[in-house]
Amino acid sequence: MIYIITADSNSISTISTKNNTPLGNEIIVGVKPIYMEIDTIQNKVYVANAGSNSISVINGITNEKIGKDIVVCESPLGIIVSKSKNDIYVANSGSNSISVINGTTNEKIGKDIVVGENTHISPLIYLESMFMCQIKAQILYPSFTNNNTKMDADIPLV
Repeated sequence: MIYIITADSNSISTISTKNNTPLGNEIIVGVKPIYMEIDTIQNKVYVANAGSNSISVINGITNEKIGKDIVVCESPLGIIVSKSKNDIYVANSGSNSISVINGTTNEKIGKDIVVGENTHISPLIYLESMFMCQIKAQILYPSFTNNNTKMDADIPLV
């Protein structure tokens, strides 16, 4: 199955890879869906809705939206699923922060982690560490989070 973001209609479409035909109706999500991530272990699809500052969760088996959208900070643009911890990390570019969501309860965990400017998440989780990068003035500022705490180190781009 293929999931396709249809931003103009605030929905997700599904297509069968067996016969290249649409599967059911569009799944209505939040305003201006911009990014999605699939949790293959929990069979969930997480959709970042930049226009409504929220995350929609879709059941990957039934293709139905699960509950209400999860409110996060301004302009969520990226998502990473930590399969070992079952936490969902959301990069909010408008507020330069990371929101953490419990993948079992689909509830936001604690306060957002402020990480700097132009926040994006790199799809890399290594030994329970997540790497987020911000680029500003030709310097790469990786932020390493472990147990939802922030540590910084600067790497000049020369």
